[in-house]
Amino acid sequence: MQNATVMAGGHIRFPLGTITLLTAIYAAGYLAWERSAWGSVEIRDLIGNLAFMPLNLAVLTLNALASRLSVLDPGVRRALRLLAAGAAAVFTGNAISVLYLVAWQQNPPVSWADLFYLSDSLLLVAALLCFPLARRTRLEFRKFGLDAAMVLAGGGTAIWFFSVRPLVASGESNLVVTLLAFAYPLASMVVLLGITTVLLRRPTDGNRLAFGLLVGGVLTSIIADLTFNWVLVETGGRSASWIDAVYLLCYVMLIASGEWYWRRPVPHVARPTLRRPRIQPLSPLPYLAVASTYVLLLSTALQPWIDPVSGLAIGALLVTALLVARQLLAVRENVRLLTETAARQNERRFRSLVQHSSDVIVVIRPSGEMRFVSPSATRVLGYDPAELVGRPISAVLHQDDAERSATFFAEAMRAPGVTGPTELRFRQPDGSWLHAEILATNLLGDST
Repeated sequence: MQNATVMAGGHIRFPLGTITLLTAIYAAGYLAWERSAWGSVEIRDLIGNLAFMPLNLAVLTLNALASRLSVLDPGVRRALRLLAAGAAAVFTGNAISVLYLVAWQQNPPVSWADLFYLSDSLLLVAALLCFPLARRTRLEFRKFGLDAAMVLAGGGTAIWFFSVRPLVASGESNLVVTLLAFAYPLASMVVLLGITTVLLRRPTDGNRLAFGLLVGGVLTSIIADLTFNWVLVETGGRSASWIDAVYLLCYVMLIASGEWYWRRPVPHVARPTLRRPRIQPLSPLPYLAVASTYVLLLSTALQPWIDPVSGLAIGALLVTALLVARQLLAVRENVRLLTETAARQNERRFRSLVQHSSDVIVVIRPSGEMRFVSPSATRVLGYDPAELVGRPISAVLHQDDAERSATFFAEAMRAPGVTGPTELRFRQPDGSWLHAEILATNLLGDST
């Protein structure tokens, strides 16, 4: 491990990862205490709430400090501020829980703390959508809203069917606990939809390790929240020691993310606006929500068979399945048309650029065959471009340059960007040789 270094002014700068390591040690100590079963139930509940508050403050502080770094992308800085606000909301919720324990000696299954815990999910989704993505348009946000509505409707139906309906039927739980058991998994589903949307749209920010740790921490928190909800429904209480271990793992990852953003930020690089249409992949979650709802409907309608409801349910399922299949085919066709349109636009732009260029521009296939030759070849080389298209470029090169040209083009195909310059000899129609300096640009990654 690196030694701590002393900065100008006497401030000590600890090695990168120190805060994360201390957090992991703190988490291990807490779990060891929890397994020791030391203290009364009241003391254990109090320590259980107090123990997470320093972690909330660590996430808040690290993200707030990182959000002040001007080298980061403005979208990343907004996201970090929202993450800090979410950590503040969780800290407030934990403080309210401690107040219940200290002032009123209560650990209720439902309290005002839940309002702050749930608000953290909304802030988290907003933070995820602030990260710079490959493309962000008003239409994309509308699509996200519709996807979120479908996931909420489908997920809410499943939660009602498996959790809320049995609770209401049994009469063993009050309405507020039932609503809370409904709210937490819904919030987790919205966060999961936000993560899926961001990953499918490929964040363009260079802080990949920090972002990966953030996503890992959020996914871990979703697992912990859903498990917490199950325990709340089954026992009516909040305590479950092994759930704390999952939450602690979540905090280790979130603190590591904040520390990386703060201590090793990747500077923002201005990227040119892409003119070519970018095809955005579809999120699978809305379709899974629709499928799960129909599975529940079909399983209920067929056991037992209820005429005519069961028949109508089967018909609705078939019509919806065909509609989804038709939509997927339409999307596939639209993707093909967009790709062809982009290719034609790029080809027209390319031809307009090279038509009057004084340099000879040649597009070569990986096999060495000339695919396009600019009109300036007539003036410079003495050939009509149509004579050269379809022939290997080696056919007009000096045989003594064959090995050097093969090495040059092989290097150009391996390395993206510009390769060269190098000098090669080209045979002209009258048998003379033209010494020319050439550059190669690798466009193999360009599908158009």
